Amino acid sequence: TITLVTGASRGIGKAVAKRFAKEGHFVIGTATTEKGAAQIDDYLNDSGGIGRVLDVRDTAQIDKLFEEIESVYGAVQVLVNNAGITQDGLLMRMKDEDWDNVIDTNLTSVYRMSKRAIRGMMKA
Repeated sequence: TITLVTGASRGIGKAVAKRFAKEGHFVIGTATTEKGAAQIDDYLNDSGGIGRVLDVRDTAQIDKLFEEIESVYGAVQVLVNNAGITQDGLLMRMKDEDWDNVIDTNLTSVYRMSKRAIRGMMKA
């Protein structure tokens, strides 16, 4: 089973990715940085999983990652939309850019990732 977990470099995403790997899934975990992707590679290495860099706000990066996964490993069968950010603050001090980053990361990315993954899931 090909499983994609966003935000898998630490915390809940890391725990979820490890659990799926333990259950025999081939896990692709994503992080926003090369360092994070390398950390994912390290903890998934024994199970055969991999880490990849992905900005879940970037449709082109999403498409590129899915193209790589589909051409090398097959269709994503399980998607865990775990990536998320917090930019808390007083509303009167929050910048529009901060609001947009939170919405794009925490909400819009779920739509884009799910829409891209659903093709392979429906075929399966």
